[in-house]
Amino acid sequence: MKRKPPGKSIGVAVFGAALACALVSSGAGAQSGVQGAQPLARAQVVLRNALWDSVRVELRAGPAAACDENPVLAVRTVGRGRAWGLTTDQPVCWRRAADPDAPASAWSAWTRRVLTGGTKVSVVL
Repeated sequence: MKRKPPGKSIGVAVFGAALACALVSSGAGAQSGVQGAQPLARAQVVLRNALWDSVRVELRAGPAAACDENPVLAVRTVGRGRAWGLTTDQPVCWRRAADPDAPASAWSAWTRRVLTGGTKVSVVL
């Protein structure tokens, strides 16, 4: 019996007093319970808001070096003292509102990170 190669898997979570997690997954692999599948080498990036009452953040993940070419995972407003985490095996891009005090403002420039398996990166927005 042939095994399918592992697919790309991305987990997104919002952290704070309570933990809420939404998992976006495609393909087969350890997440799907395939016997003998090897776990993907994933890393975690945590985006923390320590400065503003709230800040709007856009999060994307994918192989494209130009962040705009990767699919949007979510756009969220992160309150002060809260964090938004992503676990993935793909490069990650994020940007925030250029002026967090004006949520309808333009976006800041993209920040892109290529994560290596097993690492955890914490970023203050």
